[in-house]
Amino acid sequence: MKSRRIFTVCSILTAFEALASIVWLALMPAEAGNALAFGYSLQRLMLMTGLLILMLTAGWFARKIINSPEFLVGIEKIAGKASVILSAGLLLVITWVLVFSPSYQWGRWGGYKERLLPILIWILLFSIQLMVICVWLIKQKYPVSIVKVIRTDAGMINSWRIVLCIVSVFVVAVAVFRLGITPDIVYWNNFNVPILGIQIIGVLVFSLLFLGALSTTGFFSNRHQLSDFVIGILIWGFAIILWTQTPMPHSYFSPGPYSPNGEMYPFSDAAGYDTSAHRAIIGEGLGSKRYVDKPLYIAFLTGIHLLAGNRMDTVVGVQVAVVALLPVLLYLLGKRTHSRLAGFLAAGFIIFREVNNIQGTLLVLSTNTRVLMSESLVTLLLAIFVYTFTIWVNNRQDKKYLACAGGVLGLAALVRLNPLLLLPIAAGAILLLFWKQWKQGLINVVLFAGFFLLAILPWTVQSYVQHGKLLYFQSTFHGVVMEQRAFYALNTPSPKPVPESTLSPTSQPNPTLAQKPSDSEKAVSTNKTWIRITGITRYVSAHFFHNVISAAAVFPVDVTLESLEKTIKAPGSYWSLEWIGGFNAGQIIPFILTMLIFSLGMASGWIKCGFSGIVPAGFFVSYSLATAAARTSGGRYILPADWVFLLYFAFGLAQIVIWINLWLNNNLFTTVLVPVENDPAENRKMLPLVNLAVIFLLIGGTPTIFDRFISPRYTILDKTSIRQEWSEDWMLRSLDITREEWDAFITQPDAVVYEGRGLYPRFYPQNQGEPDRFSSARAQAFPRLVMDVVGPQGNMSGVLPLDKAPEPIPNGSDVTVVGCRSKLNDDWFAVIIEGQDGMTLRRSPKTRWTCPATLPVCDDNRVCQ
Repeated sequence: MKSRRIFTVCSILTAFEALASIVWLALMPAEAGNALAFGYSLQRLMLMTGLLILMLTAGWFARKIINSPEFLVGIEKIAGKASVILSAGLLLVITWVLVFSPSYQWGRWGGYKERLLPILIWILLFSIQLMVICVWLIKQKYPVSIVKVIRTDAGMINSWRIVLCIVSVFVVAVAVFRLGITPDIVYWNNFNVPILGIQIIGVLVFSLLFLGALSTTGFFSNRHQLSDFVIGILIWGFAIILWTQTPMPHSYFSPGPYSPNGEMYPFSDAAGYDTSAHRAIIGEGLGSKRYVDKPLYIAFLTGIHLLAGNRMDTVVGVQVAVVALLPVLLYLLGKRTHSRLAGFLAAGFIIFREVNNIQGTLLVLSTNTRVLMSESLVTLLLAIFVYTFTIWVNNRQDKKYLACAGGVLGLAALVRLNPLLLLPIAAGAILLLFWKQWKQGLINVVLFAGFFLLAILPWTVQSYVQHGKLLYFQSTFHGVVMEQRAFYALNTPSPKPVPESTLSPTSQPNPTLAQKPSDSEKAVSTNKTWIRITGITRYVSAHFFHNVISAAAVFPVDVTLESLEKTIKAPGSYWSLEWIGGFNAGQIIPFILTMLIFSLGMASGWIKCGFSGIVPAGFFVSYSLATAAARTSGGRYILPADWVFLLYFAFGLAQIVIWINLWLNNNLFTTVLVPVENDPAENRKMLPLVNLAVIFLLIGGTPTIFDRFISPRYTILDKTSIRQEWSEDWMLRSLDITREEWDAFITQPDAVVYEGRGLYPRFYPQNQGEPDRFSSARAQAFPRLVMDVVGPQGNMSGVLPLDKAPEPIPNGSDVTVVGCRSKLNDDWFAVIIEGQDGMTLRRSPKTRWTCPATLPVCDDNRVCQ
């Protein structure tokens, strides 16, 4: 009787909804030019006819259900099938996306949305009603409320409440004290790009369908190592394809593409790392002749160039292939600490987040896997550190994972310096885990720190031998952190001391009293110390909170499914200049929902795996403090750690699916909703400690190997004897000058002739260049070829005026340049490519070979003289 009432009500509602949609369509403005009948076009008449048929069908269903018990029983059997529930859910998601997507998201079909909206809303309401019926039928067989299912998980609920309290306190602190909102004076970077709502929905739906389909086939039964290996390969391949094929616009660290090669070459910091790698390749050393604070990343680029050559798309592709292991690691971490579904969701979220990072490189100044910056590699290494440390916390008897965690953290410290501060924090965490067995805790700390030191040992020795500095990070710490960033906090002017009253003229000076500081001097000294402490505390707390807010900004705070550009440029968004920490009415509910899911994820990680479930959270807090202590936050500086928020968000969504699965008494997802531990046999396959020590020693010693064992490719040219070394006729003919002109030019003090490896040839038209005032790539008032040259003389950058772009110049070609030394760059008269067997580019328009060189003057018609 009750089921008849529900089916009847839903059928009548469906009929009335169809009628309302017909009226909606009829009231829309008519198309005068396309009218077929009654002022309506053929397309609209067809839509109205379709809705009319659906209305009549729904009415017929309601009548049939009332009059025929057999028909009702048949309908109940069909609606109770799992396939119907999945179809209704999928239909609900698809129509919800179509309804709430802005018209521009439809592309060239955007003009049809307004006409289709009535029928889309009817389908949305119908799918909701169908879902209600299906769930009600299931609950007739298993009458347990969702609230009761959740309440039975008392430990989860209590942990959820605790995490929610912590998150609430943080939000209140930000709102009241403006922590993380009020900018600091230095290195206060913008938030990174978010993951979009449509992407979250797509990853969730695909994960449920894909893993559910595999689960029904028995894919995960009794062969979890093979099944996880296959899924890992699929995730890795999918990430490589998406990250390499996603279009990346012109960006600061990777501008272009430019003629003559049509490639996007590195710029600024990225070019610095890559040119250091080329210096190692040509035998000019990696750190022996100049200070290097990121040796392992430069060695990483050196290895890529040696294996893959110098075409930037190939070099970037290899880097992407390596960093694409990050989603695989998140899958493995998620399946161990929560479930396969959580790991798969986390992998999908980080993949699409990186897609947005690549697409949004012009919208937010950050970095991504397609740019030659160290953040990508250090993110991968830190994820490996978190993964191995998590395994060890869960199984503290297996010290090989602890040793591996220490070694990987050491390698990460050779890529960027922030991981150095994680060493004492991780050591303290180890001691806390063994606070009742402090001797065992000390042994574990020694093992962890020993492998950390083993990884950095070769470069530490190299630094001491070549530069006399045992701490290889000493120069960066002093020059960048202390003098540039912390200087103002440590040197805030303090009040001048109040002079003491002088002694009477008749009094004799007392040497003992004269040596003691006066009370005012003591007060000034104490005041300076207090100012320094408060100054450091102020900027560390501000940058720490800014890091946390930056990581939280990865989630969308809008129910509409806007594009990435619209999301970032929307008024009141995290990235707008007007944002001061508040939310409008439409943003509050999505923000609260996101924080609820995130908090649930942290709670579920703790309940399922104890301390190992909150290792990622501890890592994020530690890394945020490390960057805040260096007075940096947000942007690319927090990129190596903000994936933790996506991980716990995936945990929260997976936990909701678990509760719904229990409520519906569904066994479809059972094998993908529980943590998956490695069996003891797999742990025994881990290499012995001695082998691990050799591996980390070799990897950490790679920069030293590249520095010591590659022979020099070039020699320093003597400009006065160059005519005797080359064929004089060929030289004069190639340079298009006479012997007298050459002799007069080469004797000038600023005349230069050097050879080396030519890098990043870019042709800039008149008045075009990069947003930099001091590099050779800055905008100049004449067309020119810009190139860097690395060789025994160092890193040189020069400009060759040309009327038009030359033929392609292979990146990494052997070049010899002739020109004049200048303030910001060298001004070249000629570039000889690949020696006497190659081609020679000469300055155009031609000018006298005198130093300083006379730069071309171009008119508005682009005619240069």
